[in-house]
Amino acid sequence: MRRIKKEVDLIVKKIRKKIDSEAFVKGCRVSEKYFTRDRKLPFKSLILFMLNIIKQTLQKELTHFVSLFGKAEVKNITKSAYCQSRMKLKHTAFIELDDVILEEFYTDNDFKEWNNFIVLGVDGSTISLPYSKELINEFGIKVNKNEIMPRALISSCYDLLNEIIIDSQIDKANSSERTLALKHIENLHKIDHKTLMIFDRGYAALWFMFYLLLRNIEFVMRVKEDFPEVDLFLKS
Repeated sequence: MRRIKKEVDLIVKKIRKKIDSEAFVKGCRVSEKYFTRDRKLPFKSLILFMLNIIKQTLQKELTHFVSLFGKAEVKNITKSAYCQSRMKLKHTAFIELDDVILEEFYTDNDFKEWNNFIVLGVDGSTISLPYSKELINEFGIKVNKNEIMPRALISSCYDLLNEIIIDSQIDKANSSERTLALKHIENLHKIDHKTLMIFDRGYAALWFMFYLLLRNIEFVMRVKEDFPEVDLFLKS
């Protein structure tokens, strides 16, 4: 228990250092003019609030957050002010913070393995998005019972034994799971360890298998019985 607490404390310390760094602030703001003045919701406070798990309404959470961590002269922050601040922040900020956690977790840590492999499960799914012209233009639509909704394809690469997400991707609704899996593979350097990737039969394709072999990635993949090579093997 003490060891776990020590590791958690170290991760929190590194995240704090990351958030406090000037380079991180500069790299994660949409424009150079943002987060340069002392606002009600400065860069660090915005990041910390967004890392919280919101259980109540947004306004209640903002009010509670300000009462605990806000400046004495700031009594409250409106939802509008929060949304305006959020638009000034790049989404890459949270990818960078997640990378800090991954690097620390897989460095000198007693993480679980199977035969010296980190076992990764990869799977994708389609999701519905809030209706807006911007999201429709970016991700595409799906018509369901005369209802037009923006849809996107998401995918995750998940450490099955340690229960931690290694990489997540989102793309257009007409993209493919294999396309997002390729992006997962490009990000495996984050854990710098031998991996065994598990795919369901929706990923089965000779070119994809060949690519995994070229990258020296061990894998297990389900295939349908009528998969051409499997059919030839069974007939032999």
